[in-house]
Amino acid sequence: MWSSFAAAFRGLTRAWATQKHFRFDILVGLLVFVLGVWSRLAPWEWIVVFSAVIAMLVLELLNTVAEFLCDLLQPRLHAAVAVVKDVAAAAVLVGAAGAAGVGLLIFLPHLLRYK
Repeated sequence: MWSSFAAAFRGLTRAWATQKHFRFDILVGLLVFVLGVWSRLAPWEWIVVFSAVIAMLVLELLNTVAEFLCDLLQPRLHAAVAVVKDVAAAAVLVGAAGAAGVGLLIFLPHLLRYK
């Protein structure tokens, strides 16, 4: 059991060390947390915001898996590899747009209070 946790932490460490978008998403997540504390989010709002942040991190990790696996199996760019990488990147883009939409819906009313 502990070896599974060790493998997961190695994966997180590898993603942190090699993926600038993962690091960026962590930074954005921390900024969202600070904004949430400042906005005094309701418990249900925290659940929604944390879900969006976690979803983005998971999508970035899965995109990284797709890229590493494609590069391992087909080091030279192949049409199918390009499709896999493009679709994985599209999943991240859709997730980011959704997370941004959630952020606007949750935070905009709080920010407008201070107008």
